[in-house]
Amino acid sequence: MASDAIAIAVLITQLLLCAFGLIFLLSGIDDLVVDSVYIVSKLSKRVRARPYHAHLTEADLLGRPEAFIAIMIPAWDESAVIRPMLANMVKTIEYRNYHIFVGTYPNDHKTRDEVDMVAAEYPRIHRIVCPNPGPTCKSDCLNAVYEAILIVERDQQITFSVFVMEDCEDLVHPLHLKLINRYVPAYDMVQLPVFPLERRWRDFTSGHYIDEFCELHGKDILVRQLLSCSIPAAGVGCAFSRRAVSAVARAHDEIFNTSSLTEDYEFGLSVGALGLKCIFVNQLMPSVTVKQNTWKRNGLPDRRISVREYFPSTFRAAVKQKSRWVLGIAMQGWANLGWKGNLATRYMLVRDRKTIVTSEVSLLGYLIVIFVVCLQTYTWLAPDSYRYPPLVEPGSWLSRILFVNMLFLLNRLSWRVYSVYRVYGVRQCWLAVPRQVWSNIINGFATNRAIYLFLRGKLLGKRIAWDKTAHVLPSHVVAAHSHRRLGELLVERGLISPDQRQAALQMQRSGEGLLGSILVSLGSISEDDLLDVVAEQTQRPRRSINPWLTPVELLRTFGHRWAVAFSVYPMEVLSDGAILLGTADPLSRSEQSEIESVIGRAVEICWVPRAQVALAIRHGYQRAELTEANQADSESQQQSAVSELPDLARSDEYRRLGDSLVEQGAVGFQELKVAAKQFAAEDNVVSESFS
Repeated sequence: MASDAIAIAVLITQLLLCAFGLIFLLSGIDDLVVDSVYIVSKLSKRVRARPYHAHLTEADLLGRPEAFIAIMIPAWDESAVIRPMLANMVKTIEYRNYHIFVGTYPNDHKTRDEVDMVAAEYPRIHRIVCPNPGPTCKSDCLNAVYEAILIVERDQQITFSVFVMEDCEDLVHPLHLKLINRYVPAYDMVQLPVFPLERRWRDFTSGHYIDEFCELHGKDILVRQLLSCSIPAAGVGCAFSRRAVSAVARAHDEIFNTSSLTEDYEFGLSVGALGLKCIFVNQLMPSVTVKQNTWKRNGLPDRRISVREYFPSTFRAAVKQKSRWVLGIAMQGWANLGWKGNLATRYMLVRDRKTIVTSEVSLLGYLIVIFVVCLQTYTWLAPDSYRYPPLVEPGSWLSRILFVNMLFLLNRLSWRVYSVYRVYGVRQCWLAVPRQVWSNIINGFATNRAIYLFLRGKLLGKRIAWDKTAHVLPSHVVAAHSHRRLGELLVERGLISPDQRQAALQMQRSGEGLLGSILVSLGSISEDDLLDVVAEQTQRPRRSINPWLTPVELLRTFGHRWAVAFSVYPMEVLSDGAILLGTADPLSRSEQSEIESVIGRAVEICWVPRAQVALAIRHGYQRAELTEANQADSESQQQSAVSELPDLARSDEYRRLGDSLVEQGAVGFQELKVAAKQFAAEDNVVSESFS
């Protein structure tokens, strides 16, 4: 009986090998077509995206007028990551005219509270509450966000020209909005590459996303753009013009399809189907000077403008996520989009949907391999047992097909290795070979789960809800941006009351400056107490200044113009060559980047009372001017001059004219900063220093 069962299994295996061999042959030919088009396009330099942006420089992006951009982020059960993610995004982006709209749900109070806390500190962040309890689906959330954007436009008298989709685990490149601004409105859809953040080398689950995205966003999507002139949106790092959003809304009565789990994919194809221009931009900047503390790869700044994020690292989470992609793209996309479009578009739809078959075949193929190994082991252990005929006769048509399929497999692995190498280098590229097996297993289980969910929904009429996976951020991002808010710390220490904090936050929302400065101007807290808490919160030291101990060479390196413009004073040169600046007000990322680009060095800050900074700028640079004018001054004369200086540590009553005007409400804090920069730019700093 056992031998009969094995004989039947051998026959079934032979039939499966024939069927699977033909399927893999067709799939291999399909992949070879895409590879060939990519090679030809590279050789002929006809990939549309490349000639248009190959020679872009950072100056091209920074010098272009900024359109208003709305960033849309759907959030369900994201309380663990949403606050540090938003804070990191605001502090990373090198752009001014943007607002962030976060869609939350009425029954997700934790996420709403986290968004409220970060929105209180950054007025450009807006929390939106969806009308329906969650989870619904991302498209329903995004539609609610879009409606809220229209209300903000009406209330604030602005018009957003670009709509960008991001997710709650994204780390965005500092220049990604600048790059999008470069292409819209010439293009109605812009997709930037998405690349996973690296984990440990042995984490094959998260690592297989690296292999797939490198090949998809390094080769396949460029071929798709070349052949069909339309590309699917990835859901993150994708931007749409106002014209595209309006056109899709008119054509489908809603912007994002609420009957799909991959609304981004369908939206991108809808933009192309309407005859609007789409482009995928894989931009590698030759040099980047903007500060990128959270944007590094292997310890070095990442020059590729893309979106980075952690992908699932457990088998169950990966299957859950990828089953949603298979269900939305291959099954719901088939039902919602059909097979419309020209021949090239339909060919790409076949590639999107063939995963339903190829993933299942790959998974079953491993079962065949296991069966063959077991059969050979059984024959070896029982040499007197029945000898079964070979599964594949040498020289048969099946053996030839399997040989060709082996060549296709080697071709596929070669492209994976090459694609990963281009983005991640040698360390990751060779891991793509063993990870291919694990990738096929995950995709097979994900396809099975997608088929189950799809059939269950059809048979039971049950709507498939937002089946999201848990998100994580890099530990250094969480550590940098998850600290307690300044107002919370001041209330906790009893330095201000909750009512005083609320009043100051209300004034801050009106654009009246930094929270700490507002509290000091209201008399709610002393500057000394404020700086003590700020130093603890930011993990940056508090220092005192004596400008007569500042090296003259340092004052010459960090010019008087910049000290006046940013209200900072150079304290010392640190061991790593960075300049330590004393300030009473935090520098924004753009301000710190501007300073570093001019002086050619990194800068760090420490906290110094405002009066000391003002007096140090006045007397320190005056000393530098006098030293240059009279190099013959003796040391005794300089020491005598020191004794005539006011006691800087006790000069709390000293105020600059601008500081007094801000405290009296005559000018705003931001207006003072702009005026200081203009004042310094007009070569007035010398007269100010001696006034």
